Amino acid sequence: MEWHGAEFSKRSDIKVRFHHPESGVIANPVITIGLFRIYQEALTNVARHAEAKNVKASLELLPDQFSLVIIDDGKGFDSTRKNKSLGLLGMKERAHIMGGTLTINSEPGKGTTVTVSVPLKKT
Repeated sequence: MEWHGAEFSKRSDIKVRFHHPESGVIANPVITIGLFRIYQEALTNVARHAEAKNVKASLELLPDQFSLVIIDDGKGFDSTRKNKSLGLLGMKERAHIMGGTLTINSEPGKGTTVTVSVPLKKT
């Protein structure tokens, strides 16, 4: 994720700051790949739609779950409207497959926050 954020910054001129646990974390490949793909899609959406200059992302290992938060300073959108975007639906579906949740909070003119919570053990 750190590498992808740096490469994304080079290609897009959007600064990405990524915070992650200091030590390596070994997790189920379904979870690590799923979180990476959600992160990748979120950054793609920022580049395509947000008109952002900065992205702050963090991956945290909590006692019972992973938490991935991606925040951009772009133009935002009305996240209360039903959205048929395949990218957003795909991100939600990935989170659901991992037994987790994905929420998107945004308002026009105020950027967007994507939050993914995935349990360490799928129930």
